[in-house]
Amino acid sequence: MINIDFTFRISASAIPVVFVHGTDATGASMRAYVETHVGRGTFPDSVFLFPTFKTPYQFLLPAADAELIALLDHHRQTGHCAGKVVLVGFSGGAQFAHRFSLRHPHLVKSAICLAAGCWTNPEGESFGMMLEEKWFSNNPWDKPEIQDVLRQKAVDGYQKIRWVIGCGEADKRSRKRSARRFFLDIKAHGSQFFSYAGGHDLPAGEEANALFAVIQSCVD
Repeated sequence: MINIDFTFRISASAIPVVFVHGTDATGASMRAYVETHVGRGTFPDSVFLFPTFKTPYQFLLPAADAELIALLDHHRQTGHCAGKVVLVGFSGGAQFAHRFSLRHPHLVKSAICLAAGCWTNPEGESFGMMLEEKWFSNNPWDKPEIQDVLRQKAVDGYQKIRWVIGCGEADKRSRKRSARRFFLDIKAHGSQFFSYAGGHDLPAGEEANALFAVIQSCVD
């Protein structure tokens, strides 16, 4: 199930911005982060959504992508938002965000993906920390359906998404290296790499302000 909450609800034309949490976090923790750094009115025509997913949502399982699509459809039909979604994901949330965007590019305006532990590029090649450290040999990551997702190729149209890929400079070398590789593999016009000083955490201080400036530019 997805639990939903939102900070800004301005108009029926508002752009939905979905923040997707990391593996050990929740939508509530993402909301707390956003509210620490963003004042009301900063995003004058956006709806901020903070769903909570259960593992293995990182791989769009079980049907986590369909749940989000249904949720967005509901809010569009009830006049809470309109248009394509801006996805912001950190860690496990970045796994969800980039895979959702590659599978459903017609639904996504921008994808901001930070510090994923595993990436799957448009050609269906997967790489990153989780593979290097053999996470997929252990529960709950050893499911055959996860292996299928790791080999899934992108749906055409992902090149039209505005991609922002990033990682903390003090994060694990494997996370930094794989983020750079995915950024190069995307080859989408207008894509951007966002590097910040922290480790495996969301940007803080002035770098958080820089991140929200990037999110704002993806909404506009």
